[in-house]
Amino acid sequence: MMAVLVLITALIFAVVVTPLVRNLAIRIGFVAVPKSDRAHTKTTPLMGGVALYIAFMVAIVSLALIVQLASTPETTDPTLSLGELVIVLVCGTLLAGVGLVDDWYAFPSSIKLGLQFVPVIILLLLTDIGIDMPLPDLANRGLSVCWFLYVINAFNYTDNMDGVAGMIATIAGMFFTVITIINGQIMVAALSAAVAGTSAGFLRFNLFENERKIFMGDVGSLFLGFLLAVIGVKLTFPADSPWVTWPVPVIVLGVPIFDTALVFVSRWRRGQSFLAGGTDHLSHRFKRIGFDRFGTPFAVGLLGSALGCSAIIIMNSSLEDSFAMQGLVAFCALYLLYRMEFSVPYEFITGKVRETETLAEPLASEMDQS
Repeated sequence: MMAVLVLITALIFAVVVTPLVRNLAIRIGFVAVPKSDRAHTKTTPLMGGVALYIAFMVAIVSLALIVQLASTPETTDPTLSLGELVIVLVCGTLLAGVGLVDDWYAFPSSIKLGLQFVPVIILLLLTDIGIDMPLPDLANRGLSVCWFLYVINAFNYTDNMDGVAGMIATIAGMFFTVITIINGQIMVAALSAAVAGTSAGFLRFNLFENERKIFMGDVGSLFLGFLLAVIGVKLTFPADSPWVTWPVPVIVLGVPIFDTALVFVSRWRRGQSFLAGGTDHLSHRFKRIGFDRFGTPFAVGLLGSALGCSAIIIMNSSLEDSFAMQGLVAFCALYLLYRMEFSVPYEFITGKVRETETLAEPLASEMDQS
């Protein structure tokens, strides 16, 4: 019940606050100008992440007040205390601040990545939040840093087309909510519901608007990516072996994780920088298959839903069944990688014509004239 209340609160505030923030962004000139390595073609307000942040904070602070005023077994969660929640929110705020400044000044990629280390390290030092596998503590710490930085940036990279990042966050947040409710994690469920509700409310203005559109920008994508990474490592399961359930958060967040791996492999093959922008993401390739502006984010959402269902199956599996399901998901991921990268032409991968072909066309026409 608490998770539902938080979801509705976040959804309502996102719908109410987003147009107000959009008007502010227009007044102060905080907008995204079209570029050659971006998919959008119109100047668009770029403070949607601020609206996401406000709506999320209102929902979570309301939850914290309820828990504080009525502390009962139903409103407490031993896996996430109020103290840890406060630290999560502070670190998330720092990341949102990094994203806000980056949206305005455009940090170099190396500086942007370096600044992300600060809140991640603070979180790992001040809380017990992190990967907890049967490995040496140093290995778990290292894996935790890698997990946070990968998920944060993977989600940031999915913010490349209207509705895609918002749809991914909504679907992942909903599945995390279901999983945590099943496992009795009340506070983590509320955190997940706030992500889902906030993201769903934001879609109203990012996907279903033409004249009043707004982008979430890095302030939103870094913030939501961080929250999803936190939720992923806070999941607890009744299974005896962590080797059974470790893939659950990875699979729920499989779309941004796969998208980042796809782009890395693709650009490595083409000798291009991984840190630069581009139109070679999974969503761009879906669009080139034939999905329209609504079809692409919904296709991504359906893929995320299929992965979420697979994660729930794994959560309730034996070790043998878990390994079998992990193998099936891995096979599907490799097949999709092959179909989207290795069996298609350059034009499909990038949406562009090879420079050598572009230069060859005038030469060919001159030879024909002679």
